[in-house]
Amino acid sequence: MLRHWIYMLVLSPLAGFAQQIPFDLDQWNIQAQEAHIVNYLGQEALRLRGGMAQPKDIVMMDGTIEFDIAFPPIRSFSGIAFRAQDLQTYEHFYLRPHQSGFEDANQYTPQYNGVAGWQLYFGPEYSHAIDFSFDAWMHVKIVLKGQQAEFFVKDMNQPLLVSKRLKQMPIEGPLAFTASALGPAYFANLSVTKTSPGKMSYVNDGAAPDGYVKSWQVSSTFAEARLQKDEFKKIGKDVSWHSMASESSGVANLAQMNKLTQEKNTVFAKVAIDAEKTMTKDFQFGYSDRVRVFLNGVPLYQGDNGYRTRDYRYLGTIGLFDSVSLPLKAGANELVFAVSESFGGWGVMCKVADMSGIQFK
Repeated sequence: MLRHWIYMLVLSPLAGFAQQIPFDLDQWNIQAQEAHIVNYLGQEALRLRGGMAQPKDIVMMDGTIEFDIAFPPIRSFSGIAFRAQDLQTYEHFYLRPHQSGFEDANQYTPQYNGVAGWQLYFGPEYSHAIDFSFDAWMHVKIVLKGQQAEFFVKDMNQPLLVSKRLKQMPIEGPLAFTASALGPAYFANLSVTKTSPGKMSYVNDGAAPDGYVKSWQVSSTFAEARLQKDEFKKIGKDVSWHSMASESSGVANLAQMNKLTQEKNTVFAKVAIDAEKTMTKDFQFGYSDRVRVFLNGVPLYQGDNGYRTRDYRYLGTIGLFDSVSLPLKAGANELVFAVSESFGGWGVMCKVADMSGIQFK
């Protein structure tokens, strides 16, 4: 195996130092079906499929990550994880070759506790159209400063994507190349510059708008099958509870609080509603993947918003697509969503257009 020494290249007094990362697998942590050093399109490269490859002893928070990537024109997902807290929780940016030219050709998403969040994070904040060059090298640059980020692909002058706010708190952590099992990706010329960049385009997105549930009580996990046995009241006594804030979009990413397992894939997300008098209010809500809705212990709704549940192209993205009329009693009410997850994003959101006479507690 070829060995290379890490060397430092002075770019300029202001730009800091770019640290070139050698492609010596003895200096990498590999968890993948395939990981080989090859000569590809004239460059020494890492061929990766079905997992992650992390260079040892490389951690960063602010600065710039640059690398070259190449892949064939097949359905796959490949990119880079950064600011990793562990193998389950990190920021993730990846490319979708099969979506070349479409608005979801790429994706920024946080991953919490092993649950990717792409069903919760979509639109111009998280992805943007680009035409890929197949079986050819494309340059990628990611510029990080606090919770700000700019993502460049091919064009190094104009960001492909400017994230208003990275979802995880900025910490120093490892980075790793990622590639799905569907097809290989090739990576070359990895470098990191740890100097914090200057002023970046950024808008503080603040709290969720009025009318959204902004704070939830979220339970520990339990088996979805217990709901089918009508154990709603019993489950509530078995679980522990923690407070959780919604994001600016109104979405609560439930994976932040809990680890998903095959045995335990469901949580309660509840909110107290104080009503001035007996009334009926229309609530809009969204969820991923499956939900049961209870008001004061009474089941009102059951639905499935999972991947391809509505047609073969349906992605299962979250949104205010469903609604329910809540018969509120005067005084305290308890609205509970039992949310179950398979993959792609574990979340809930809820909004009422007319807040007159009610308050979320």
